[in-house]
Amino acid sequence: MTKAWTGWQEGAQLAIINELMASGRADVLNRLKSPIKDTLRIEKKFGNAFEIPNHMNFFCMTNYKDALPIEEDDRRRLILFSAVKKRSADYYSTLFRNIADADKVAAVMDYLLKHKITFNPKAPAPLTDAKREMGERARSDVESYLQAMHDERQGPFAYLASLMGAEVSALSMVAGEGLEPPTPGL
Repeated sequence: MTKAWTGWQEGAQLAIINELMASGRADVLNRLKSPIKDTLRIEKKFGNAFEIPNHMNFFCMTNYKDALPIEEDDRRRLILFSAVKKRSADYYSTLFRNIADADKVAAVMDYLLKHKITFNPKAPAPLTDAKREMGERARSDVESYLQAMHDERQGPFAYLASLMGAEVSALSMVAGEGLEPPTPGL
C-alpha cells in the first residue's frame, strides 16, 4: 500500500490486506483513501500514468483495535470486531477437512445464493460499536484530552457553552419560544 506503483490495482475487484495498522501513518491513510472513489490512478513502473473506472473493494484485517483513525463523518468503512477465541487443534482439523469436501462447500454456496441480503451500495457504511471504539482508541492523547474537556464543558469549552446558552436565550426571546438555555458547565 505504501509503494508508488499502483499497477496491481488495474482490473482488481478485491484487495485483501492481512494486517492493517495505519494509526499515526498519514501515508497509509492517504493510500487507503485514493482507491475509494470512482476512478483509480494507475502508475506503472516505466509507463505513463492513466485513470480507469474503480471496481475495487478492500477487505482489511487487523489485530489492533486502534488500526485506523476514524473521522466523525466517515461513510466509507464498515468496521467489525470479532469475539471469536482460538479453538483446539481438533476443531481446525475438522474445519479444514470440511473446506476440502466439495459437497460441503457446495452446500454453503447454495445457502449463500438463496439467502436474501438487503444492501444499498450507495448508502454510507453503518456506524457500528466497533467503528466508534476504533475511532476513540486511535485518537492521540491530545485529541482524547480535548474531547474529554469538550464533553465535560471544561476549560475553553465551558466558556463556549455559556456563550451558546446566551445565544439560545436571546433567540428564544426573539422567537417567543421560552426555551431554556443550557446550563454552563453541565
